[in-house]
Amino acid sequence: MGASPRKRKNSLIHINYGEIKKPHLEIASDPLDEIEEKLSESETDNADSINSIKANVPHQLIRLMYKLQLSLLCSFRKFLHDQEYDSLTVEFDDNELDKFHDIVMSNNNRSAHIHIEYLDNQHVDNEINYTKLFAKKERSFSINNYFDSFVRHTICKSNISQKKVRYLIIYTNASLDIAEDMKLRQRRCRIFYPFKFDKLDIEKCYILKDLLFSTDDIAKQQFYKFSQEEDIKTELLNRLEFSLAMQKEIKKRQYSEEFLTKLKEKFLSKLVFAVNQPSREELEQIMKNEMSNILESYTDLKEEILNALSRAKKNNLSLIYQFCVLVFTLHDMYTLDKISFVTLKSDNLSNIIKFSYKKKISYIAPYAAKKSINCTQLFPSKPLHDKNMFCVNKYFTAFLKELENGMDIKFFVIYTNGSLDINEDNELKKGRTTEFYPVKFEIIDIQKKRYKVLKNCSFINSNGLYQFAKESTAMLKTLLKFPSSIERDKIKSFDESEDEIKEKFIHKLIFATTQRDIQQLNNTIKSNIKETDVSYTYEELHEVALRWSESYDFGPITVKLMRELLDDVKNNRTSHRKIQSEDIMAEIKFAKSVVGTEGSPLFNQFLHFITRGEGKKFIENLSKNGIDLINLSCILQKTGSHGIQAFKNYYNLFFTEKGNATQYLKILETHKINLAGISSILRGSRIYATSSFEELFFMLFDEKGNKTHYLKSLEREKISMTNITSILSGAGSHAAKTFKELYELWFDEQGNKTKYLKSLEENKINLVSMSSMLHGSGTNAVKAFKELYDVWFDEDGSKTDYLLTLDKEGIDLANATSILNGAGSNAAISFKNLYNLWFNEKGVKYLENLQENKIDLANMSSIIRGTRTGCSKVFENLYNLWFDKEGKKTRYLKSLEKEGINITTVSMILSGAGLKTSDAFKALFDLWFDENGCKTRYLKNLEKNEISLSTVSAILRGTGCNAAKSYKDLHDLWFDKDGNKTNYLIFFEKNNIHLNSVVCRLLRGAGANCASTFAALHNLWFDKDGNKTKYLKTLDEKGIPLSLLISVTYGAGIYAVKAFKNLHNLWFDEEGNKTQYLEVLEMNEINLDRMCSVVNMANSSAAKAFKNLFDLWFDKDGNKTKYLTVPEENDVSFFVTTRILDSAGSGAAVAYQNLYDLWFDHNGKKTHYLRCLDLNGIKLNVMSSILYRSGTGAAKSYKSLCDLLFDSEGNKTIYAKRFEENDIHLANVSILLGNARNKATNKFLNLYKLWFDEQGRATELLLKSLGKRRRK
Repeated sequence: MGASPRKRKNSLIHINYGEIKKPHLEIASDPLDEIEEKLSESETDNADSINSIKANVPHQLIRLMYKLQLSLLCSFRKFLHDQEYDSLTVEFDDNELDKFHDIVMSNNNRSAHIHIEYLDNQHVDNEINYTKLFAKKERSFSINNYFDSFVRHTICKSNISQKKVRYLIIYTNASLDIAEDMKLRQRRCRIFYPFKFDKLDIEKCYILKDLLFSTDDIAKQQFYKFSQEEDIKTELLNRLEFSLAMQKEIKKRQYSEEFLTKLKEKFLSKLVFAVNQPSREELEQIMKNEMSNILESYTDLKEEILNALSRAKKNNLSLIYQFCVLVFTLHDMYTLDKISFVTLKSDNLSNIIKFSYKKKISYIAPYAAKKSINCTQLFPSKPLHDKNMFCVNKYFTAFLKELENGMDIKFFVIYTNGSLDINEDNELKKGRTTEFYPVKFEIIDIQKKRYKVLKNCSFINSNGLYQFAKESTAMLKTLLKFPSSIERDKIKSFDESEDEIKEKFIHKLIFATTQRDIQQLNNTIKSNIKETDVSYTYEELHEVALRWSESYDFGPITVKLMRELLDDVKNNRTSHRKIQSEDIMAEIKFAKSVVGTEGSPLFNQFLHFITRGEGKKFIENLSKNGIDLINLSCILQKTGSHGIQAFKNYYNLFFTEKGNATQYLKILETHKINLAGISSILRGSRIYATSSFEELFFMLFDEKGNKTHYLKSLEREKISMTNITSILSGAGSHAAKTFKELYELWFDEQGNKTKYLKSLEENKINLVSMSSMLHGSGTNAVKAFKELYDVWFDEDGSKTDYLLTLDKEGIDLANATSILNGAGSNAAISFKNLYNLWFNEKGVKYLENLQENKIDLANMSSIIRGTRTGCSKVFENLYNLWFDKEGKKTRYLKSLEKEGINITTVSMILSGAGLKTSDAFKALFDLWFDENGCKTRYLKNLEKNEISLSTVSAILRGTGCNAAKSYKDLHDLWFDKDGNKTNYLIFFEKNNIHLNSVVCRLLRGAGANCASTFAALHNLWFDKDGNKTKYLKTLDEKGIPLSLLISVTYGAGIYAVKAFKNLHNLWFDEEGNKTQYLEVLEMNEINLDRMCSVVNMANSSAAKAFKNLFDLWFDKDGNKTKYLTVPEENDVSFFVTTRILDSAGSGAAVAYQNLYDLWFDHNGKKTHYLRCLDLNGIKLNVMSSILYRSGTGAAKSYKSLCDLLFDSEGNKTIYAKRFEENDIHLANVSILLGNARNKATNKFLNLYKLWFDEQGRATELLLKSLGKRRRK
C-alpha cells in the first residue's frame, strides 16, 4: 500500500503515535451526504428493527468491547511496524464507508476497511452459511447489505475515489460453512447455489498480516474471497441487488449497465471474509501477552480508545456508562454481605441492573445524559416511548412485567449524570414543549431507614436523589398508561386495582440525578479497590463483569461465581462454555419459537434456563412423559420476555415439583384425550396459555374430573376430540369460547343433535372429511362450518347440487376434501371453486379425461394437497399441462407412459409443490426427457445401473418445487459426465450395501437435501479409499446386521447421519465395545431384533426411542423393572407382547407402558383385559396375531377389540357367541384378520356383518363357506 500518508478530512478518530503512553485522539463529526439525507425515515427504522440481536444489550456492549480489543491490537501493531511503512495510519469509526467503518488501515493512499461482526452466541455453531449470505432482509453477513454500503460510498462520496479502497473486510469469530471442496454447504436450503471460495494468501498481504493477524494459529484463522471462476462470478453478479434508494439514484444519474456491472465486480474483488478470528477473551489475552512489558501503557491506551469510542457515538457512551455502574454494583456485592445476587434485565435500548438486597429486589436503570431531563423526555408522545430513555411510562411497563413475574420490588431507580430541569420549587420547567405537565418532585433524605439500600450503594451520590411529590400523584396516575398486553389480562395478573398499582410504582420510583460520569465512576472504583481488602484489580473486576455479561450460562452473578470467574482470569483460563448444538437441537428450536431471534440475550437466557437451569428438569420430565416440545412451542410461541415464566406456569399445570403428573394430566390420560390435540387448539395463546388451558379443561371436565355434558354428548355421538382439535386448531386464548360455540351449533340445550350433525349422519358423510377441510379454522370455526354446510345442504337438510353431482359422477367426497385439506375458514369458497372447475359450463371434462386415462384423482390430490384457496387454479394448470384443448394427452403424459413411469412416482416427488406444481412438474420432465420425448442421461443412467426410479422418488419424497434440482444434484453425485458411477455408488456396491433396500430406507424423505445427506452418509460409512469406517466395522465384528440399525432409523431423511451416529454411539463405545444397553439385553436374553422391531421406524429419534424403552425395562443397575417382571410372573409372553407393539417407533416406551397399564393393576395383578381371555380359554397370541404391528395405538386397539368381544363381567358378547355357535374359532378368524393393526375392531365388525344378518343368523355366504345349508 502506497507512499504518502492518507489525509482524512472527516475522520472520527485519529491516533498520533508519537508517544504510545499518551496517544492523542481527535474526534470530529461526519456530515451526512446529499443522497443519505434523502433516505426515508421508514427505511432506516426498518433496518434498525430487523437487526434484533444487534439492538440488544449486552450484545452491543460485548461487540463494543470486542471492537476495543481489536482496535488496541491494530494500534499497538501499528506502533511496532510504523518504521516499515511509508505512511501507515489506523483510524476508528470512519464513516466514509458506512458498514466498513470500525477500523480503517491505510498506507500509500490505499486502505483496508474493516467491519467487525462479533457473535456471542454460545449455544449454536457460529457459521456463515448460504442463508445468512443471501438473506433478502438486512441481516448480519447479508452480501447485499455490504454491497449497498459500497455502492453508497462509490456513488455518493465523490470526494474520495473508490480506487483507493483495497480491501473490504468482514472480521468475525464466526466460521464459514464450507466443505472440503471450498463450496458452501446446502444444509436445509431449498433455493441454493454452491458458491466457491478461495483462500487469501495472508503472507502476501503485509498490512493485514502485520496489523490484523492476531495469532500464529494459521490453520484456524482464515481469510477468504469468493472464487473468480466464471460461473461462480456470473451467479454472484446476478445475486447482487441495488437497494431501492440506490436504484432511484442510479436512474437519476443514468449510469450504464456496463458501469453497474463493473461496480459489482469491483465490490467482489475487494470483499474479504476474515473468519474463525479469536473470541473477545482470546483477543484480551493476546494483547496482554504482546504488551506484557508495558502493561501500564496497555491500560492507559485501552481507556483512551474506549473514551474516544464513547464520544464518537451516543449509544457507545450509554453502554459504557451502564457497564461502569454494573462493575461498581459487583464491587459493592463483593464487599457487602447484604447483596445476594446481581443480574441484568435487558431490552432493546438499555440495561436494567437488578440486585437483591435483604431478599428484596431493587432496579437501577443507568443512562448517560448530555443535557438536563425535561418534561418532554419524561412524558413523550406514545411513538417516542421506547426511544426516550427517561420516559416514565417505559419504566412503568418494565415495573409491571416484574410484578407479573411475582417480584417483590423495593425501588426502581433511574440513575444518570444528568440533572432534572426543575425550578426552585422543584417543579418541572415548561420549556418549549406544547404539552406540559407541572409535576413536582421532592428531595429524598437518604438517612431515613427506608432508603438504607440506596445509602449502602457506594456508587450512589446522596445529593440529587428525588421522587415525585405526593401532591402530583393524581396527575401522574392520568399520565401512566397500562400497555395493551397487560391491560387485557390485568385482573388475572394483579391483586390490586389500576390506581393502586400506579401509586405503588410512583412510590418506588427514584431519580438519582447528577451522579458521577464515566471518568468519575472509574476513578472512584479504582480508589475503592485500593482502599478495600479485595483479591482483584480494577482490570480483573472489569474482565469478570465482561465474562459474566457475555454468557447467560451463568445465570445471576453471586460472590461465589465472581470468585470462580476471577480464578479463570488470574489463571488465563477461558470461561467460555459452549454447548454442542447437535445435542440440544430440539431445545434450540423450542427457544427460537418461544422467545425469538437466535443469539439474542432473551434467546440465550431462555436456552440456558431449559438446558442448564431449572427448566432442564422440565424438559427431561416432558420427554419422559412423551410430551413433545413442538406441542408446547406452538402454544408459547413469541412470548418473548415472558417466555420463562409462561413455560414454568404451563409446565406446572401438568407436573408437581417432584415431577409427578397433576390431576389435569391424569384426567386427560384417563379419558385418552391427547395433549397434542389440546395444544393444537391453544396454538398462539402465548402468555395466556395457562388460563386458556384451564378454561378449556373445565369445559370438558368438572372440578372432580367427571365429564361435563359437552364431552358426554360428543362421546355419545362418537365425535372424537381429534375432529374437534382439527377444526379448532389455532383458537388460542379464545379456545373455550370457540369450543362452546361449535358445540352449540351441533347440539341443542337438551344435548340432542341439531340439523348440522343430522344431515351429515343421514347422508353418511364422515365428520373427519369435513374437519380436514376446516382444519385451522380457529376462532372462525362456527362460521366456517356453517358456510361449508350451507354449500352441501339446503334448509331441509337435503343434498344440494354440489353433492348430488359428485354422487352422480361417482366422485368420492374424500378426494375433494383431501385436496382442500387445511382450507380452514375459506373451506366453502375453496370447495365451490374446485367444483366449478370440475363441472364448468365451458364443457371441459377434467374428471372424465383423468378417468379415461386411468389417472387416479387421489394421485393428483396428493400433489396439490394443501393448496387451499388456490387449489382450483393449481389443478387447472396441471391438467392443461397433461391434456390439450381436445382432451388428448400432451407429450408430457405420452412420454411418461411410454417409459413406464407411473404418475404415482411423480406425485410422490412433487408432493408439497403447492402453487408452483405445474412449473415443478415441467422442470422435472425437462430434466428427464429431451424435446423429442427421448430419455436423457438422467433416466438412462439409472436404468443402466438398475437403480429403480421408485427408490429415488422415495428419497426425494416431498421435494416439491425443488424436485428437478434435487434430482439432478443426486444424480450428479452418483454419476460423472460420461455416465460412469462415482465412488459414492462404487463404495456401496463394493461392500454389498444395496441402494434400493438399505440406503433408500434410511434416506427416505430427505427431499431437497438428498445429495448432501447421501454424501454425508457415504463419508460416515467409508474412508477416502472406500474402506469401512468404525461405524460399519463394529457392526461386522459384533455380528449385528446393518439392516437392524436401518430398520430403527428408517425414514430419518435429512437427519440420517445424526440418527445413525446417535444409535451406533448408544450401542458401542469409542473402542467399539458394547455398551450397557446391549450387554444388559444379552444378559437378560432379550433379543435385540425383537426390541428393534418395537422401535422400528423411529427415524431421527431412533437413539432416544431405544433408550426410553430400555430405561422403562431396566433400572440404573441393569435389573428388570416391573414392566418386564410382572408380565413374566403372569406368564405373558414377551414375544407376543412386543408383536402387538411392533413399529411403535419414537413412541415405543409410552406405547408399552400404556399396554402394560391396560393389562395389569398397581399390584401387578391381571386386569379385566387379560382375565377375560383366561376365562374364555383364548390365548393372548390369538389377539396378538390380529393386532400385530398396532404400534403406538396398541393399547387402544386391544381395548376396543376386547370391549367388542367381552362385556364388563368377562362374558362373551353376541359377536363372540355367534362365531362360537357356528364352530368358528377366534384363532381361525385371526388368520383372516391378521395384521389388522389399529383397524382390527372395524374389520372384525365388517366380517361379522358379512357372515351374519341383523337377526344374528348365518348368511348364505358363511353357510356356503362352511358347507352347510340353511334349515327351512
